[in-house]
Amino acid sequence: MALRIEELAKTIDCTLLDARAGLQEIDAVCQTARDLHLASLCVLPKHVSTAAEHLRGSDVKVCAVVGYPEGGAAAKAKVAEAERCLDEGAGELEFALDVRAMLACDFALVPMSPTCTTKARPCSLRRPISASSSASACAGRDRWWTSSSSGVTT
Repeated sequence: MALRIEELAKTIDCTLLDARAGLQEIDAVCQTARDLHLASLCVLPKHVSTAAEHLRGSDVKVCAVVGYPEGGAAAKAKVAEAERCLDEGAGELEFALDVRAMLACDFALVPMSPTCTTKARPCSLRRPISASSSASACAGRDRWWTSSSSGVTT
């Protein structure tokens, strides 16, 4: 069964993860996401409040990408950052996996359960950013479009 354009748009996330992005770039990407009625706009925690302000009243969610790009922060730091993002208007969260631990096959350090974050308030949790996504972003690809998965709403 073919998707209508409106349905297809709701399966696409727009991502701007450039730490150097300024207000003008955030404004532009918010307007694009709003105009196209995309599923979400994924931004760094420092851009959540600006994006939430621009997208207020629209059908586009703000998704905070926590622990990006390498995911090496302690779990408590990620949870604190996630809580702050939720306070500032994020409706979704993505957690960057610990890329160094994954590459070293130290899988005990890779999982980070955001359960304590979701118990505090409802939000949509997204799949973690894969190591390949983080690696490509580190190599200079800091803005791209991804297909949205269906989030698990708690």
